[in-house]
Amino acid sequence: MKTILIVFCSYLIGSVPFAYIISKMLSRVDIRDEGSGNVGATNVLRVVGFFPGVAVLLLDILKGVLVIKIAQLFIGENFVYLVGLAVIVGHCWSPFLKFKGGKGVATTLGVLLAVEPGYLFYTVIVWLLVFLLFKIVSLASIVSVLFLPLALIFKGEVPWVLIFIALYSGIIIFRHKGNIVKLIRGEEQKIQFPRCSK
Repeated sequence: MKTILIVFCSYLIGSVPFAYIISKMLSRVDIRDEGSGNVGATNVLRVVGFFPGVAVLLLDILKGVLVIKIAQLFIGENFVYLVGLAVIVGHCWSPFLKFKGGKGVATTLGVLLAVEPGYLFYTVIVWLLVFLLFKIVSLASIVSVLFLPLALIFKGEVPWVLIFIALYSGIIIFRHKGNIVKLIRGEEQKIQFPRCSK
């Protein structure tokens, strides 16, 4: 019963739409109607500003870290991956947003950070390499989550862990299906960095 309660609470914690809340508080805009329409840090960064975007990123990561730490404290290590799945699903399909939400990247990073920082290392390195080459957040996210299960197979990770990691990756790729179409068409937006004036 305790395990079921923690899994359900993890889903609810994941469902808290920080991108929506911060955008409403700071700019009085519904982030779902602006930019890409995604309820996530990248869209907040583009629409509302750099610091609100960073705040959303950190808060979404914190959701993942928090639920794993709660699980480790109250139900041990056996169910942390299930709890991680619950918080990611909550972020992507929030009951507070009519079962819509973000794409799960930041919350998944938080889960990986809390469960096994080594997993996060692989993911972040690949993400940074792809992003620095192409300046496209969605492409970096897709490639990094595709790489992670392959890296863990090569590392010899146990099958049940691989299943959960593959589920995390699959959710992120599914949530990026619109971005994949834009990437194929060459329409996906790049992040533009301001140039320093001399």
